[in-house]
Amino acid sequence: MRWRAAIRRYLGRLPDQPPRWKAGWTARSTIRELRQIKASNPGRPFLGILLTEHIGDIIACEPIIGRLKQLYPDAFLVWLVRPAYKGLISSHPNLDAVVCVNSLLEVGAVVKSKVFDRNVDLHVHLKLTNVEGILYDNVSGDRSIDAYNYYLNGNLLEALSKGAGLEPFSAAPTICPPDDTAGRVDKLGVPGHFVVVHTTSNMASKDWSRAKWRDLIEHILEHYDTHVVEVGLGPSLGLTDPRFISLNGRLSLVETAELIRRANFFLGVDSGPAHMANAWRTPGLVLFGRMYGSDAFNPYGGYYSTNADRVILRYPGTLSELSIDEAKAALESSELWRLAVHGHQNPTT
Repeated sequence: MRWRAAIRRYLGRLPDQPPRWKAGWTARSTIRELRQIKASNPGRPFLGILLTEHIGDIIACEPIIGRLKQLYPDAFLVWLVRPAYKGLISSHPNLDAVVCVNSLLEVGAVVKSKVFDRNVDLHVHLKLTNVEGILYDNVSGDRSIDAYNYYLNGNLLEALSKGAGLEPFSAAPTICPPDDTAGRVDKLGVPGHFVVVHTTSNMASKDWSRAKWRDLIEHILEHYDTHVVEVGLGPSLGLTDPRFISLNGRLSLVETAELIRRANFFLGVDSGPAHMANAWRTPGLVLFGRMYGSDAFNPYGGYYSTNADRVILRYPGTLSELSIDEAKAALESSELWRLAVHGHQNPTT
């Protein structure tokens, strides 16, 4: 039909349109979905939790759901998120709906539509968007908390809640995987005693070298009767020891979370899986270099906050400069590590 051909031609020209205008157009279906949900729940305050990414931010801010339920017990709570991260919150018992958007600019269009009675916008002002040169304009919250100073305002939950215009607070996060997650992880056949390792973050400045990671893991495999299970999306470290298992690229986010819940120890950098370990109270060692010019920044609430001195290995400089000997010494002196591997020392070494 002619009208369908005309729509196809119109959509084909969208990439050439100004990004905000294009985002407003592509967000129309989301706004329509939200209006339908709102109309189906008359009389209830319609609240939107706006946080599209990333793993760590979403997990750290999970307690906001409970806080909003306390403040607005009759509210209908919707979390707006990118599809890749939906699984982290889709089964949360205190969320009424999870709706997907494709970009931060689409979130701006949703805010502009005024479909929500209140926007709890956890994206800090001036945050980078998916379009180069365009920064996010948080019109609903505290614009004094922005991408250049949020880390000076406490952990992620404290800073982002303050940026959203809420009274800042700190709390331990939880994860609510779908009911079938455990069964899927059972099928992986992971041994009973294992260490989970995650070696890369979404910022190169947070990472340690692959060669040093291999050295540290070989040290563990040589001296301890345990398995090491690697998780992540990047290339595997590629160790050939039969007790090294790489599940890189094979797990969903909730499967990764369930695996970390079962682990005896977590070893990694500041990343999404580290936030999973924190939520499960999995003992661990997380390597931190100097972040944002600070040697004290701690993004976590809960277990990795109250146990920061035992969980976080801080290096007063770029993390890549941390030596393998320093990392081995920190691991071997960790009380949490000794408890995790008690009875699993390799008697031949």
